[in-house]
Amino acid sequence: MKVGVIGAGNVGSVCVLALVMRGVAREIVVVNRTPEVARGIVTDIQYGAALFSPVELSAGDYSDLDGAQLLLITAGINEQAGGATDRGDAAGRLRLFDENAAIYREIVPKIVASAPQAVILVVTDPPDPLADLAASWRATTSC
Repeated sequence: MKVGVIGAGNVGSVCVLALVMRGVAREIVVVNRTPEVARGIVTDIQYGAALFSPVELSAGDYSDLDGAQLLLITAGINEQAGGATDRGDAAGRLRLFDENAAIYREIVPKIVASAPQAVILVVTDPPDPLADLAASWRATTSC
């Protein structure tokens, strides 16, 4: 299976590592707005990848997602940068929605254009409303 991970921050890099360790993919493509960061994650993980099932790791762009069956979106602002660290705040991680929705509006059309049949797994906070946003974009662009 070919898997794409969009976003190479802390969460994205851990997702890539988990995919490698569990041996669930034959190919993993990491896409990040800063290509050098994606290349760094791939390079780091390749050192240990030899200990697990064979997998082809690469840093790429949206066009490299062609043929992917699963896309993990980890891109977005995190709790600390988005001011959502107060556990007593009723809004909680929903404070991240507006900024992360703007990021999703930029990247989801590129994802759908590159891998229209792929399952999109939203990892970014808050996941449920962002999943709804991604699904609505897919519905309007794949018709």
